[in-house]
Amino acid sequence: MTAPAATRIPASRALGADISAARNVHDALELAGLAWGIEEHPADSFALTTPGGVTMTGMPGMRFFLRSDTKEALHLGGARYTPVTNADAFAAADAAVAMGARFATGGALRGGRQTYLELDLPDAAVKVGGKDLVAFTLLLRTAHDGSGRVSGEARVKRLVCTNGMTANIGFPATFAIGHTRSAHDRLAAATTMVQGAVRFAKEFSAIADHMLDTPMTLTEFGAFIDAMYPRPDEENAREFGRWERRRHELVELFRFADTNDLGRGSRWGAYSALTEYVDWFAPVRGGDDARATRQLDGTAQGAKDRAMKILAGV
Repeated sequence: MTAPAATRIPASRALGADISAARNVHDALELAGLAWGIEEHPADSFALTTPGGVTMTGMPGMRFFLRSDTKEALHLGGARYTPVTNADAFAAADAAVAMGARFATGGALRGGRQTYLELDLPDAAVKVGGKDLVAFTLLLRTAHDGSGRVSGEARVKRLVCTNGMTANIGFPATFAIGHTRSAHDRLAAATTMVQGAVRFAKEFSAIADHMLDTPMTLTEFGAFIDAMYPRPDEENAREFGRWERRRHELVELFRFADTNDLGRGSRWGAYSALTEYVDWFAPVRGGDDARATRQLDGTAQGAKDRAMKILAGV
C-alpha cells in the first residue's frame, strides 16, 4: 500500500520546487532551478571515450545542445532543430498570472530534458456535490530533447486524496503554445489556456455532479473493474494473482477508504477509487520519484480515460 492521504505530496511538488512566492516568470524560473540557457556545440569532431581509450569521431551537420549551467547533454540535433529556452517556452505564464493564475510549482525531469511550471487556477475550483473540493491547475511543459513542443494542459486534482483526475471528457484540455516574442501573441496564448481551462473545469464539474447523483452497487462496481481489467486465465498464476490483488484493493477503496466518504456507492465514488488506485496504490518500480514521474507525465492516463468513458459515457 502507500502513505496516508494526509501525507501525500503532489507529483509536481515532489519532483520540483515551490514557486508560489514568484512575482513573474523570471522569479519562477529562479525558484524552480530552471534559469539556465541552452548551449549549442557542433558535433563535426569530438572525443569519444571507449573501453579502448579516447577516439576522435564526428557527425557532420549535427549539433550538441547542453544545459548552460551543468553542461549536461540535452539533445543531438540537426540544422532543422531550433532550441527554445525555458524563459521563452514559459513566457506566456506572466499573462496567465495577470488573468488570475498563481505560480505553484516548477521543476525538471530527466536531467532537464523536460521542464515544467504549474500554475494554480483559483477561479476554476469547484465543489462536486457542494462539498468535494476539486482544484484545477495549468501545467506548462516543454522538452529540450526534441521529443515535443511547448504545451499547456488543464489538470484536475481532488484535494481530499490528491488524486489526479484529469480525463478525456470530449472537451479540450491541452493547448499548444507557439514560440513567440510578441507580447500580443503571449497574451493570446495565455487567454486561450486560462479560458479553456475554466471551460474544461465547468464541463468536468457538470459530469462529476451527474456521476455523484448516479448510484453504483458493489456488483456494478465489480463489473466496472472487470471491464477495466479483464480477468486473466487462472493457469497464469502470476498474472491472475496480480489481477486478484488489484481487484481487492479497488474494492477496498470503493467500500472503505476515508477519502471516498463523499460519493461512496456512486459512480463518482467509483472514479475516485480508480484514480486513487492508479496514482497511489498501483505497483511502481523505482520508489516515490518513479511514482511521481508517472503521475506527472501521464503514463497511466489511459486508465483514467477508459474509466471516465465507462462511468460517464464521454
